[in-house]
Amino acid sequence: MNPEYKSFYKTVGGDEGDKCLYSTRLDTYGCGCMHNCKYCYAKSLLSFRGLWNDKEPSVADIHKIEKVISTIPKRIIVRLGGMSDCFQPLEQFEKITLQTIKLLNQYRIGYLIVTKSHLVADNEYMSVFDKDLAHIQITVTCLDDEIAKSYENASLSSMRLKAIYDLQQAGFDVALRISPLIEEYIDFPLLNSLNIDKCLVEFLRVNSFIKKQFPKIDYSKYTLRHGNYYHLPLDEKQRLIKMISLDNVSVCEDVLGHYEYWKNHYNPNKFDCCNLRTNTLTIRNINLPQNIEELRKFALVGREKIVSIRAEIRAIDKLGLANDVRRQKLEEAQMISEAVLDTEMRIGALTVQIPKATNTKGNQYTDKWKNDNAVENPKSKSETIKNLGFTAKQIERFETLAKNPHIVEQAKAEARGNDDIVSRSLVLEKIKSHTIKVKNENPIIVKTKDVYIELSEMQNKIIDVILIDYRNDKVNLDITKEKLYKAFNNALFDE
Repeated sequence: MNPEYKSFYKTVGGDEGDKCLYSTRLDTYGCGCMHNCKYCYAKSLLSFRGLWNDKEPSVADIHKIEKVISTIPKRIIVRLGGMSDCFQPLEQFEKITLQTIKLLNQYRIGYLIVTKSHLVADNEYMSVFDKDLAHIQITVTCLDDEIAKSYENASLSSMRLKAIYDLQQAGFDVALRISPLIEEYIDFPLLNSLNIDKCLVEFLRVNSFIKKQFPKIDYSKYTLRHGNYYHLPLDEKQRLIKMISLDNVSVCEDVLGHYEYWKNHYNPNKFDCCNLRTNTLTIRNINLPQNIEELRKFALVGREKIVSIRAEIRAIDKLGLANDVRRQKLEEAQMISEAVLDTEMRIGALTVQIPKATNTKGNQYTDKWKNDNAVENPKSKSETIKNLGFTAKQIERFETLAKNPHIVEQAKAEARGNDDIVSRSLVLEKIKSHTIKVKNENPIIVKTKDVYIELSEMQNKIIDVILIDYRNDKVNLDITKEKLYKAFNNALFDE
């Protein structure tokens, strides 16, 4: 009998949690995986601690899983298969994943399945999947069955591709996940011939464990150190992505500076690198007011309501009332606080469009503002803010929220996981920390028309710069500050 897996539910924080919209994991199996892939990061983390057992992975208790699922808010999409494949061969006997999916359907919780198994497309599971809740990513790292068998014990790649086609034909939200992308193992012409609706790419991260598992890979290009791994530099990643001509390709990125690049300049959905068909960003705005005056009222009333409910919760704690009463009030406060944050994000998304100066002749921005919000006489931004009853600082905070929706969602999930109420100050602090990391630990990407300037290091008065002109594919290194300014100005004004 397999041991019990107790750490089956977790909301991930840190670098991964900041970037991932679906950072809440529910693993039906753990402490090992029968696929035993050589590149598995969970395996590299757990093996040296003696916690990896690919022969007899641990199995989560379905009764404990249901207790956890009953507390998950409906707007969260949980990830199945984060630390161990939820459709590994053990599932054919235990059926814990099947039972978990039925519970998620019952409680109306969305789920993102990540697997290397064709079992996910069996009729037994397809008949259970709810198309409004289910999202599936099937990982394939090599299209040659024999080569893939040399480093992973999962279903044959050809069987996984068939599973993708079957799920696509049945109308499910399914994507091919190339994770990790290893150039030596990918046949790009064959990949581009596949009839795939969506594709997600994640690049290889290299450490000593990976080098031992794959001694024949050329690691000379993995020169960028980030965290505990070596990564490809951005230009190498761009080169590989250009070799993929499938539709709807997204990049899941670990390096912060590169993450910002793919998010802002490549991914089809800049707020969700998984590019799910229906994501939490769409769900959350359905019932929000669209008029800015109504949004203002909603935000102000909501803030007062949160203060009131917090006072009630404190009173409940002092009086020692039943946990059910406290839980009900906590869920009410969580729901309202999240709705208020969404409202303030919406206000920020609107106010950022207002021109700072008054233009009596009108322009594309004032016309848009007038049409969307029924404002007869376009006003300057400061006048509009004043008339709405907000301060400039408040609007600045709302606009910061609007520019960082993925961090807002991550903060909500963390607060829920900690039985807490999310606050605007907490979100702004997380955004500030994220911004500092991007500036200090990673290259700064500046766009000037068709030119990207990647600032990699500054020492004394010399700036080591990679100047990439995508029109000419030219690369210049070790440019002095004066030359950089000249090149930058030329790029700005060069037609």
